[in-house]
Formats: sequence, C-alpha cells, structure tokens
Amino acid sequence: MPLRNFLIKASAFILVIVVMDLAISQIAKRVAPQWRNSVLEEDARILLKPYHHGLKPYADFVHKFGDLSAPFYTNSLGFRDGRPREVSLKRKGRRLLIIGDSITEGVGLPYEQTFAGIIDRELKKDGTETLNAAVQSYAHQIYYTKVAYFIERRNLEVTDVAVFVDIGDVANDVTQYKMDGNGNVVRVDINCRYGIGCQMRPMKRFKFWLKDNSILYRSYKVLKTYRREITSRSIVTTPLAAATNVPGAKWTFDEKEYNDYGIEGLKVAGDAMTKLRKFLTKRNINLTVAVYPWPDQIVRKDLDSRQVKFWREWTAKNDAKFLNLFPSFIDGRPPEDVYKKYFIPFDYHFNEQGHEMVAAKFLEQFGK
Repeated sequence: MPLRNFLIKASAFILVIVVMDLAISQIAKRVAPQWRNSVLEEDARILLKPYHHGLKPYADFVHKFGDLSAPFYTNSLGFRDGRPREVSLKRKGRRLLIIGDSITEGVGLPYEQTFAGIIDRELKKDGTETLNAAVQSYAHQIYYTKVAYFIERRNLEVTDVAVFVDIGDVANDVTQYKMDGNGNVVRVDINCRYGIGCQMRPMKRFKFWLKDNSILYRSYKVLKTYRREITSRSIVTTPLAAATNVPGAKWTFDEKEYNDYGIEGLKVAGDAMTKLRKFLTKRNINLTVAVYPWPDQIVRKDLDSRQVKFWREWTAKNDAKFLNLFPSFIDGRPPEDVYKKYFIPFDYHFNEQGHEMVAAKFLEQFGK
C-alpha cells in the first residue's frame, strides 16, 4: 500500500507539472518576444509543392541568426521583401527575379542591407522592379522548379532571372533533394529539417511539438544550443577557423569530396540549370548565373575553382551571363582580412559590407 500511494502521488505530481508546463507555454509563446518570433518564423517556413519549401505570403517576424536579429517580411508571393505588400503578377517595365539560398535570402540582416535589397533599391531608380525568391537550403533543382512554377503556373511576368549559385548547392543536390515522378522536389533524407508536414519519424515529430509547446523542453534546447555554440567557438582559435572545413565546401579543391558527391552534384546542377535556360529562352527571359566563394575557397586561394570553371563553361554554352565574384574575395589580401571585412564572425554568410560589394558588382554588369 505505501508503494502504491507513493506511485499515485508521484504520478499526480508529474501530471500537474506537465499540465502547468503546457498551459504556461501557450501563454509564453504568445507573450515572450523571442519565443513568439521563433514560433512565427517556424510557422512562416513551410513545405510547398512542387519546389519543396518556401515562405508564407505576408510573413512578419523578427528573424534571429546567431547573435544577429532583423525584421523579416514577405510579400504576396511569399518572397522576402522590405515590407508585406501586394505584388502584381503583371510587370510594368523591366523586372528582375533573383533566386539563391540562405546567403541570397540574407540571413541575419534587414532586407535593405542584403544585396537583393540594395539591388532592388538601385534598380528601382531606373524603373526596374526586383523580386527575391531565395530561401535557405535551396539547390539547383529547386531553382529551376520554383522559377518555372511562378512563371508558368502563377503567370508571374519577369524579364530577367539571376541565379546566385552557392558552393553548398552541389552537395544539397545529391544528399538532400531529388525529383519524384510527378516533377516535385522531395527530400532524400527522411529526417526533414522543416518540421511542419514533414514525413519524420514519430520521435522527431514529437520533439518538434515539444519545442513549440513545452517551456521546460524549450529551455533545455536553448541551453543545449547555447552550450554547443560556446564550446564550438572555444575549440577554434579564430572566427575564420570556425567558418572553414564546413560540410559541403571542400569539393572544389578536395579530390575525395569531389569524387564522393561533387561529380554527381555538378551533373544534377547542370541538368537542372539547362532545363531552366531552355524554359527561359522560350519566353525571351535573360539569365545571369553568379558564383561566389565560401571562406574555405578564400583560405585555399581557390581562384580558378571547379565552381568557376564549371559555370563559366556552362554559361558560355547556354547563352547566359556569368558573374564571377571569386576575384573580389581572392585578390592577394590575407584571407583573415577578407573574412573580417565581408563575413559574419564565426560563419560563412556575408555581413553588410559583403552584401554591399556583391550588389555593386552585380549592378555593374546588369546594366551592360
């Protein structure tokens, strides 16, 4: 009997704690700014057929990236913008559609400080509208599928498309995504990073739910993430060291990684972009392909990189413009100086100066 009474009391106590945790959490995630914004951002990043994932239209939240935070808005198309606004499918003049991944989305910075936002501001002076369809974790298969979807099925009118291909896209095209039999981009790995609607294992799905609905579990995850970031920074000597040897970066100069996924990834990339070029050519839409290095390429002085060679040859063969940004980062200056000037510390994404430089180089060529 004493044991039974103890178990009953213990179970009741645990049940009360769980109920209180869930109840308080529902209030906290609507009141606490950081929690509220993280929930809003998670809610805004959604699965979308046929191009796998994107952003909800008219999103409005504060985007947090490491130690940085910035307002984040999307327009009626679900594209990042300077404010929530209605975008006409019909163009009034020249219209540029930009697409890329997290660097082009502009993580950690307000839209106005990203290269897409700067290009938008400057081209607007000449009557050219700019739209930014970039989203984190994109790849070449998504670039083709998303651009074709909006132009063909949503009847979005554009005159120019600029694809900012990322070093990590080659790995993503092999290890993350594939095309299914219906022309949809789907995940290769079942452990999807986008929790809403993903086909995840039950435990993964449950943990995702707990993070949104339990203040105790969320606190544990926040502390765990903070500890991991502090630990990772303490074991490297410089911010640049933390931003190199990144997964998916070394295929441009490392033979093993090139053979493991680089060869296949470039083939998938080339096939997807060739489909995009043919699609755009039929509609008299101009195409620009831009390439830029990660810190790994800068440290290795990988100026005439496999990335550069591949897209230089591809654009020449497919009648597209080519913007090579490697010389702007690899120009004889010490890699440490270049990194400090253009990148977010301990990361491979551009800071405000990096975005300004990319925008300036693009604008120089776009007007030609």
